[in-house]
Amino acid sequence: MGGVIVGICLMVGSVSADREHRTRMPEAHRFFPSRYWSREIVEYDRAQKGSGSREGGGASSPDF
Repeated sequence: MGGVIVGICLMVGSVSADREHRTRMPEAHRFFPSRYWSREIVEYDRAQKGSGSREGGGASSPDF
């Protein structure tokens, strides 16, 4: 019974993270817990790392 409850909670959390939408992304140097499971933030971080390595690896400024 406990496994069913845990499974439902994991599915709800996954759906919630997939539906999350942010108009402003968290700053790279700050702790932000949902950075690890929010699809939108994960994709944004990957894009920032990719563009930073092509531009010479300079410090990126946060989007305000």
